[in-house]
Amino acid sequence: MMLALQRLAGNAAVTEAIKSPSSAGWAADVIQRVCPPVAESAPAAPTKAPAPAKEKAAAEPKIDSVTVSGLSSLKLESSKKSGQAVALVPDGLATATAGEEVAVLLHLHGKFGEDPKDDASPLNPKALLEMPAQMAAFLQSRPGTRMIAIMPIGETVEVGGKYDTRFGGFSADTLINEVFGKLAGSGQLAKGLKPGGIVISVHSGGGLELGRMFASAGRLPSKEKFRGVFAFESIHKDLTSYQNFVRGKLKDDLAALTTLAESAEGGPDRADKVFRDQADYLQNKGFRFMGFAGYGGYPKAFHALHDDMCAWFTDKEGALRKAAGAHYDAVLNLLWANYQVTDVPGSGHYDVLATKNRNLQQALGTLPPTIGRIAASTAAVPTVQRDDPAAVATKPPAFKKEHYAMSTTPVILVPENAKQGMAEVSVDPATFCAEILTKAKLDPAAWYNSFTSGVSFLGRSIPDPMHIDLATHLQTVEKDLKHRFGGPTEDPQIAGDTLRLSSKEGDFAAARDHPTKASISMHMFGLAIDVNYTANPMLGHGKDEAAVFASAGLLVSGTKAAFSNGMSYKQLSELDQMLTTYFSYLDDDAALEARLAVATDAPWKGLKKGPARVQIQQDLNTATRLWARSDADQVSVIKAGGFLDLTEDLVEGMKMSWGGTEYGDMMHFDLRDQGEGQTIHQQIVSYKTAKEEESQSRWAKAHKG
Repeated sequence: MMLALQRLAGNAAVTEAIKSPSSAGWAADVIQRVCPPVAESAPAAPTKAPAPAKEKAAAEPKIDSVTVSGLSSLKLESSKKSGQAVALVPDGLATATAGEEVAVLLHLHGKFGEDPKDDASPLNPKALLEMPAQMAAFLQSRPGTRMIAIMPIGETVEVGGKYDTRFGGFSADTLINEVFGKLAGSGQLAKGLKPGGIVISVHSGGGLELGRMFASAGRLPSKEKFRGVFAFESIHKDLTSYQNFVRGKLKDDLAALTTLAESAEGGPDRADKVFRDQADYLQNKGFRFMGFAGYGGYPKAFHALHDDMCAWFTDKEGALRKAAGAHYDAVLNLLWANYQVTDVPGSGHYDVLATKNRNLQQALGTLPPTIGRIAASTAAVPTVQRDDPAAVATKPPAFKKEHYAMSTTPVILVPENAKQGMAEVSVDPATFCAEILTKAKLDPAAWYNSFTSGVSFLGRSIPDPMHIDLATHLQTVEKDLKHRFGGPTEDPQIAGDTLRLSSKEGDFAAARDHPTKASISMHMFGLAIDVNYTANPMLGHGKDEAAVFASAGLLVSGTKAAFSNGMSYKQLSELDQMLTTYFSYLDDDAALEARLAVATDAPWKGLKKGPARVQIQQDLNTATRLWARSDADQVSVIKAGGFLDLTEDLVEGMKMSWGGTEYGDMMHFDLRDQGEGQTIHQQIVSYKTAKEEESQSRWAKAHKG
C-alpha cells in the first residue's frame, strides 16, 4: 500500500481554484498533485529502522492486560468507575533499564466502552478492537521499540437525548505519569522508566473527549512528546475542532521545514543537504494524523476533513515550495504521507480499529522509526556519511550472468504499403538483433550471455532480465538517489517511496524477446526499462487522441491543448494536470458548471452538465482505449491522474534517455544516449533504413512494367 501514491486534490479545493482562473493560466491556480483522494486501504508503513547488526528476528511479545485503579487524575461523576484505566504492557518492561523512554498509545473508547460485555470495551478480552494482537504484531515488526497502551475508563452520559463519552477532563501528561508510577509500584514496569513519544487514539464517542482536549491545549501531551493522533470513526458535530487542530500541526511542520531551509549554510550541495534535513524531520519528528472511517455517516465527516487538508496544501503551496526548493515534490509527498484519511468499507463501527486490514497496526506502522527506540537500537541507526570508511569499503554485489534467448519467430519490420511502393519485410528478432550487434562491433553471443535477473532498484525487485550494463547503471543512479531522497539512513525503499516509484507487481518491464509497439526497441537488447506502467502510458495516437486534448483544454482553460514530441517535463506535467482536471469534472458538478458557464467555444458553449458529462466520459473512454488502459482499475488510475505520475526528480535522476520527452512514451527509459547503448541505437536506425530500402527494392522488382 503505499503512500506511495498521492495525486489528486480534493474536489472542494479544486472547485474553489477553478472558479477564478488567473490570466496566467489554469495551472497557476489548480494544483491537482498537492494531495490525493481518500485512500482505499490502510496507509503504508515507512521502512522500519534497522535492527542492531547482531540482533535476531524478534518474537511477537506477550501483552499483559493490567487494570490500574486509584488514579487521582481520572475523576468521573460516577465514583464506581472513577480512577480506572487498562494498560497493555508487553513483557520485558519490568526488567528494563531506568531512565529509558517508553512510547505511549493513549486510547479513548467510545459509547458504553466501559462495559466489559461491550464489543468496544478495553475490558473485554475478546473485543472486536483486537488491540493487544495488533500492538504485539507492530512491536514484532519494530525490534527494539518499547510501547505501552493506556486506556482510561470513561463513562457514557446522556445529554439531550444523545450520548457523550466523558473522561473527567484529565491532563494527558499527568495521567500517563501517574499510570507509569502505578505500574512501576506493582512491578509491571521497571522503576525509572519515562514516558516517551505519545500518540492519542480515539474511537467513536472517545472523539468527543478529544475535541474537548483540542479546545484546552493544557490537556494534550506536551508538544515535544505529542507524536500523533489516530482517529477511528470519531468525528461527530465537532469537525471544525479537528480541522483547526490538523491545520495547526501542518503549520508547525511547515515552520520547521522553513527554519531548516533558512538556517542551512551555502555550498554546492546546499539543496541536497536541506532536503536530507527536511526528510529527516518529516520521517523521524513530524506529526502523524491517521483517520479511518467506513460506517454510517462517518466517511462524510472524514472526507470533509480530508478536503480541508487539501485546501491547506493548496493555500500553502507557495510557502512550501519556497521551503523545499528543488525538492518540492519529494518534500510534499513526505509531508502529505503524515496526514492521511483512509476509507474502511468493511467497518461495522465497533471493529473499525481492526477489520481485515488491521487498521490500528497499520496506523502504528506509520509512526517514526525512532519512536520508543531503546538507546542501543537508536545507536544502530546512524546517518551514513559519505566518507564513512565502512561504506567506502563496501563493494557492490556482482551480477550473476545468464543467457537471454531471443525469439526466432519472424515479425514484420516493414509492412506492405502499395501507395508508398513498399513490400513487406519480415525477420525474426534473433536474426536482426544479432546483425545489429555485429554492425555495432559487438559479439551477439557474448551480449546475450551477459544478462541478469532479480535486480533490485530503490527497494523494488525487477523480475524481468536485463543486460548487466543496465543493471550497473541502475545501481549507480540508485546510490545517488538514496543519498538525496533516502533520508538520514539513505534507505533505498524510502527513496523509492519519496520518488513515487510504484511497488505494484507488473509495473516494471525490462528485456523483451520480441517487439511490442516499436518494431525494434532497446528492450530487445536489455538496455531499457519501463516504470510505473499503469499510470504512464504512451501518447501519440493520432487525431482521436488530439481531439481529447483539444476538447479538454477548451473546457478547462478556454484554449485548445495538444501533445507533441519533444515537449519538456514541465510542459508534459502541465498538460497532464489539465487532463486530470478535465476528468475530475465527472465527479464534481460544481466545478463542471463553473467552467461551462464561462465557455466560449464549441462544443462547450451553452452545453448543460448532463451532455457535457457524457462528452467527458467519451473522451476518457477514448484515451484509455488508445493507451491500452481499458481494465476498470486502469481506467480509475487514468481518470484520477492522467498520463504522468513520474516525478521530475525521478526522471532526471535516472540519467537515461526518457521516452516521455523523446516520443511520448512516459514509462520508458533507455541507454540510447550513452555507452554501448548509443552505438546500438545508431545501428538500429541504420538497420531500419536499410530494411525500408530493401522493401522499396522488392516492391519495384515485383511490379516492373
